[in-house]
Amino acid sequence: MGIRDRGIKKFIPAYFMPEQMKMIHDIYKEDEMQTKPIVDEYEIEELENRIYQAIVLALIVKVKVWSEGFFHDYAGRVCRLDALKKMIYLENEDGYIERIQIEDVVRVEVEE
Repeated sequence: MGIRDRGIKKFIPAYFMPEQMKMIHDIYKEDEMQTKPIVDEYEIEELENRIYQAIVLALIVKVKVWSEGFFHDYAGRVCRLDALKKMIYLENEDGYIERIQIEDVVRVEVEE
């Protein structure tokens, strides 16, 4: 009679250790990160013109923002533009105000 082994089953509990799961999650997250695109002066001026147009005409704006390696999309009306703090205050459909750093803005689309 041979030795009866549980095979791979004996290693399965070690896979579900919290530290290991966090490390695997961090590796996948790090793998999906993207570098910040370079926005030149002409593009910055174009973005500012679109934001100003949206403020004056009270239009809805779609803003794409780069933050910590990932892109985030926001939509709403620009309710305030703070030049000293370099921030855009964007009010979404729910009435919640998002604060966005101007230096993190990658793209602005104005809906008419």
